[in-house]
Amino acid sequence: MNTSSKKKSVGKNKRKTKRAKSKRDDGNAKLIEQLNARYGKAKKDTEEVLIATVNPTVHPSSYERAIARATESHLNRLSQPEAPADLIKSIWLCALCQNRSCFDALGDLYGPYYAKSFNCELPKIFGPSTCEYPPSSTSALKEEEKLVPAQKFTKTKKQKINSPPAIGSVNGSVDLWFHGNCVLWAPELFLIGGQIAGLSNFMNQYWRQKCNICLKVGATIKAADNCLIHYPCAIEKGYQLNELTFTCLPPKHYMQIIWNRERIGDVFSDVASAVKCCQEYGLLPKSRKCRRKHEMKLDLNTNGIGLFRCRQKGCDEAKSIAKGTWFENCRLSIRNVMSICYSFALEDSYDRCIRETFDFKKVASATRTGEATIAAW
Repeated sequence: MNTSSKKKSVGKNKRKTKRAKSKRDDGNAKLIEQLNARYGKAKKDTEEVLIATVNPTVHPSSYERAIARATESHLNRLSQPEAPADLIKSIWLCALCQNRSCFDALGDLYGPYYAKSFNCELPKIFGPSTCEYPPSSTSALKEEEKLVPAQKFTKTKKQKINSPPAIGSVNGSVDLWFHGNCVLWAPELFLIGGQIAGLSNFMNQYWRQKCNICLKVGATIKAADNCLIHYPCAIEKGYQLNELTFTCLPPKHYMQIIWNRERIGDVFSDVASAVKCCQEYGLLPKSRKCRRKHEMKLDLNTNGIGLFRCRQKGCDEAKSIAKGTWFENCRLSIRNVMSICYSFALEDSYDRCIRETFDFKKVASATRTGEATIAAW
């Protein structure tokens, strides 16, 4: 009897706990209903179904709005204009050096920049289908050979005028890409509002200039030895590029010939040509006019000191070749002036050069320093 009574008591306790739990659940359910009725919002029938994923659920419409907002802000930050309707896509190469992206530490390509109306020889970045060249192929020559000899020489003036030009052309706008350093060393190229002003005119000029090293068009850097080269070609051949003055000086082994008096004819015709070369790149001042506005010519036969002398009758005005620089009145020969200019320009230590030059006691030591630097090459 004891066991049966124990079982009955256990069953009563279980039933009591179930009733208490159901009462609590009913009370919580009623409380939840009251809160929803007071603070809850009515569910819309047109509400889209949420996408159940492992991550927190995201509403499709909010996701699309976020993507559209991010895309719009990215395009606004790039300030990229709309592509023209007559766009002809070019090969993804630099329009100046014609090398690919990240070629030899040149970095990525920037663009596209749109241009049109070219009247020069076009590089190969446009491919054979976009360029219209004169019929110089073998098929065109065979067709011309089939003509009767009389027909070859009976073209009217109108036919000659309407004949295709001797240079390539593009019918429409093209997208151009550039390396950052290639554009940086290209003269007269400026970025205004995300666009390069006058790009078509400048590209017509650059594509007429061939590089003296790789023989491709698009050379923009004019070196001190009067040759046009690409930026990567200048780096490969060891040209000295000064980013402070944006001047390009020949390699060191080439400059040894210039400073050697016996072999100066191997590079320049005379010393005056070497002086003119240094004048173009800021190593020496350019020729000035006298007080009567006459052109002053270079005179190197005055005890080794270069002078600009007026050759007009009744006007014997002369100015030092170092006039207007920190070598003014230093009484150095033109060769020493050029040596110190070049050596200190490479080291970019203009302040030290000024102090040593204007202190006449240290002029000789400055000269020896410049010549020793050149001799060490």
